[in-house]
Amino acid sequence: MIFWIFFILIIFVIIIVIIFILIKYSEINDGLNLLTTNNLPARSECKSTSECQSGLICTNNVCLAPVGGDCSLVQDCVMEATACYRCKCIDIPLSGIGGLPPCEDGLVVDSGKCLVPIGGVCTQRSDCVDSAGSCSNGICTDVKRGLNSRCNASHPCDPGYICDDYRCKISTLSFIPCCDDSQCESNSECINDRCNLS
Repeated sequence: MIFWIFFILIIFVIIIVIIFILIKYSEINDGLNLLTTNNLPARSECKSTSECQSGLICTNNVCLAPVGGDCSLVQDCVMEATACYRCKCIDIPLSGIGGLPPCEDGLVVDSGKCLVPIGGVCTQRSDCVDSAGSCSNGICTDVKRGLNSRCNASHPCDPGYICDDYRCKISTLSFIPCCDDSQCESNSECINDRCNLS
């Protein structure tokens, strides 16, 4: 009789241990799912869209922004996108030098037109952004400085930028579009593609 009581007690303890192990395994598995779901940024490897950050989709095992989705670079976008324009993936034709935005890769919007940035390849001065001094030896040369360039009193920023802590930042008084707060001068934030005082 004591044997059977002892036997039942051992079986009961074994069942309790098994239940405890299953509960712990379930908690660990749930924790791992929380770590891997909805956290992967753009250009991360994935197996399903549920692994990607909100707004991204898993395409060819990579988290990417769909057309109309948020981006910093065109590489953040699906293959159908032609550019990352004003922080959105777009799929419309791109303009060359002198055309209207959005612009082909390597060109920037300046004075409402697609132009060659400082350091880019040009054939004539009119190919270059307004802040370029010239098209010298096939390269748009720098007169002043653009976004995030080093600056000081003797090396001022391009029009529309302000020297903020020795770096050129977009001024709240300019019409230059921004993608995030880090591009704006101090005490301002990027709201609706423009730097505004906070």
